[in-house]
Amino acid sequence: MNYLAHAWLARQSDAAILGALLGDFVFGRLALGDWPPAVRTEIVVHRRIDRYTDAHPEVAAARALFPDGLRRYAGIVLDVHFDHLLARGWERWNEAPLEAFTARVYRV
Repeated sequence: MNYLAHAWLARQSDAAILGALLGDFVFGRLALGDWPPAVRTEIVVHRRIDRYTDAHPEVAAARALFPDGLRRYAGIVLDVHFDHLLARGWERWNEAPLEAFTARVYRV
């Protein structure tokens, strides 16, 4: 769900951005073969980033703050929150405006 962060990490090419966005929608190894190498690589990177983030102790601690009945939504809420933080501090990490980057992502 943290599409902004994934797209930003893949900003080196349009194909990479596409792969980063598809990471939540392409399932299994066989499905990877349907995509060009640059897109396929970024789908795999997306999965690795998600595994790393989900296993991080601070993220696990944040998920644990959610009540039992809502904990299954914690990952989604945290992903959206992380994108929010990236957008709020965009100028800290980027020279180009957020609007220009998001226009590129929408074009891709």
